[in-house]
Amino acid sequence: MEVNSTLLVQLFLFLSLLAWLSKFLFAPMQKLFDERERRIEGARIEALRLQKEAQQRLEEVELRIHQAQKEARLALIALQAEGARFHREILDTARKQNAQELKAAQEALHEQIETVRAELLAMQPEISQRVSERLVDFDSNPTWEPTHA
Repeated sequence: MEVNSTLLVQLFLFLSLLAWLSKFLFAPMQKLFDERERRIEGARIEALRLQKEAQQRLEEVELRIHQAQKEARLALIALQAEGARFHREILDTARKQNAQELKAAQEALHEQIETVRAELLAMQPEISQRVSERLVDFDSNPTWEPTHA
């Protein structure tokens, strides 16, 4: 095999091109790829950190929600108890008022009964007189028909 000068020139040009490409293309590209990898790794680490932080915040929010629900249930129970107490008070007041009104109505009715009795007792002689007159009229007139007087 013969080595000629063209082969040496081509080898020299190839190695020169390789050195030049290595310095001006491959090295910057490698730096670019390394920088890209570093950024991706940094972003991945940051994403993991943010994910952990989000999980912690979610747990805090869920805890707050749970506490708020517990407080709301306790407040609801307290309001229901207060509502029931208020309902009982209203019913008791209404019952007392109804009892007082019933008692007043009964007293007024008894007063009216006593007034009517007194009036009837005062009218008793007159009523007796009328009844007697009608009985006498009936005995004397058998075809007698009652009059509306």
